[in-house]
Amino acid sequence: MATKIKKGLTSIIMIMYDQTQTSRHVSMAAVAAITRYTNPKDYELILVDCCSKYPFRDDYHVLKVDKFIEKKAPDIGYYPAMNLGASKAKGEYLCFIENDLFVNSLNWLQTLRWYLENNKMDAVMPHQIPNTYNQIMEFESMDYEGAIGKAATEQGLVMITRKAFKEIGGWDKKLKAGYGWKRFYQQLGENKLRLGNTAKCIVTHITGMTYYDTMEFDLEKFEKNSKTEGDYLNG
Repeated sequence: MATKIKKGLTSIIMIMYDQTQTSRHVSMAAVAAITRYTNPKDYELILVDCCSKYPFRDDYHVLKVDKFIEKKAPDIGYYPAMNLGASKAKGEYLCFIENDLFVNSLNWLQTLRWYLENNKMDAVMPHQIPNTYNQIMEFESMDYEGAIGKAATEQGLVMITRKAFKEIGGWDKKLKAGYGWKRFYQQLGENKLRLGNTAKCIVTHITGMTYYDTMEFDLEKFEKNSKTEGDYLNG
């Protein structure tokens, strides 16, 4: 049966590959931040748990997790896992968020969605790098349109309309680990879709937790994936 799409709902999709107890606690903290700062009526949270070694715990019985998809070994790959999460989503908007990224304001979701709802962009990214207090105050003084293009972005969080996600064919299925975001930007450009950013939404991103864990705990797999995907992207 086809998934019934719910207009105005955002489906937040997070993938977890937790090979250490520390990384598992980071994932739980990232989910806790979403629960803390997001109106539960506005979103569903879909977690795809891939080859993780530790249980996902909700010790205080407060975390909002709407779908928990467990994928044991063999590893299907990070970007196929994101497509899997998207295939279970009911939202009009899809928000892909890495499990080492923390939202930290009560209006983060509404802010990002404003750009999609008002047809300013097809996909939007928040501001993610460190700043001084004065720089943050400057961002706060901007209006929504004035903040367009003022953010410094990196892979970690993107919100996209379901329509645009369908047009690009989802995350590239041939990429399993390292270069999916780069290819995602290419796919948007190839389909003449508008990717933008805004300084009105600021997040905290540890950056590379799963990437570096793979490098440390399975170097052979990491090197093989990097070569295969680099060759693919370079033709």
